[in-house]
Amino acid sequence: MATLSTHDDSPENRVDNLLKLEVLEAFDRTVFERDGYWVWEGILTDTARKQWTASLQKLQQMNDAILMDTEWRAIDFEARGFPQPLPEQIAPAFLAACCVGFRTNGARNALMMTLP
Repeated sequence: MATLSTHDDSPENRVDNLLKLEVLEAFDRTVFERDGYWVWEGILTDTARKQWTASLQKLQQMNDAILMDTEWRAIDFEARGFPQPLPEQIAPAFLAACCVGFRTNGARNALMMTLP
């Protein structure tokens, strides 16, 4: 697995221009250790926000495809220890309503780190 110190430096693997260095440099370890978390407000560059948004959109599309393309009636839920879903819960209209697509809703430009 690649790490920041050993990663392939090809253009698709670069992390340049994703995080604002001045925000990273404001990290206060004492506050982090006291509170157990640190929020880097405004850390993402415009490039990073675009990449993050595109990744989330792709994940939502994958989730929606799994939801809509699964043959729910063919699954033996009881053999897996789950109750059989009600017919209305696997009806195409209900499943389509569960596919919300991706919305940003003015998502904040922040990342949060927590202590384990």
